[in-house]
Formats: sequence, structure tokens, C-alpha cells
Amino acid sequence: MPYTLTYSQRALRDLKALPHHDRERILLALEGIATEPLTFIHKLEGSPLFSFRVGNFRILLDVHRQSLVILVIGIGHRKNIYHRV
Repeated sequence: MPYTLTYSQRALRDLKALPHHDRERILLALEGIATEPLTFIHKLEGSPLFSFRVGNFRILLDVHRQSLVILVIGIGHRKNIYHRV
């Protein structure tokens, strides 16, 4: 059963700031992991959040397994995104 993707306001703002081709690639990748996300994401140390890699970008996720929801918290370049957690 696929998970439902939801986006925080911050994630939507982050997506809007990206170039069109990067935005499309990230959205396609997120749709692709919705069926089985736990095989593609990595748990962040010392945090309840997960990270998903798409090229040089990292996507911070909060996965709710009981309700089958993936909340996209933020999207950014790999060198900057972890400072915002």
C-alpha cells in the first residue's frame, strides 16, 4: 500500500527556489519511493527524521508508519540541509 506524500510550507518554499529540472527530478524521486520508502531512506542520528538522497540534494522526511504518511520537511543541497535540522 503506497504512502501519501505531504509537504511542509518550508519544503514547498525550498522546491520553488530550485531550478525546474532539479525540482522535477526530486518530485519524481519522491513519487517513486512512496510505495516502499524504508528501503530508500536513511535514519538521521539523534533525530526522528530520515534523509533521502537525490543527486547532490537531500530531502528531510518524517515517516508515519501507522498512517502511511511521508511528510517532506525540507529540501536542500547536501552541504547546507543538515544545519537546518
